[in-house]
Amino acid sequence: MVYVTADVAGKVESPVYAILSIDKELDKLTLPGGYRLERHVAAQLGPTGDRDEVGRGVHITYEVFRDLGLAFAAVLVLIYILVVGWFQSFRTPVTIMAAIPFSLVGILPATL
Repeated sequence: MVYVTADVAGKVESPVYAILSIDKELDKLTLPGGYRLERHVAAQLGPTGDRDEVGRGVHITYEVFRDLGLAFAAVLVLIYILVVGWFQSFRTPVTIMAAIPFSLVGILPATL
């Protein structure tokens, strides 16, 4: 077993982006004897049952993105239902809500 730890600082400071970039490189590796390289990136507990700092940080990031994504989807459905009720039309809310993805386009570059 090999533990790989690092501090991510500089241009990309989120550990998620570093892990995704490392995963791409690790997928290119060919191991002798048909061995497989197992990665436990989002595991909450380490092999000793203790929470290691990197695993905890990645797990927290994963949970936050998951929960915020679900909340965002729920709010979009609720807004759609309210606008359908207000305008008595199923097409009008789609037209009104078409601008919502553009707000994400403005937010995402700031997080990268």
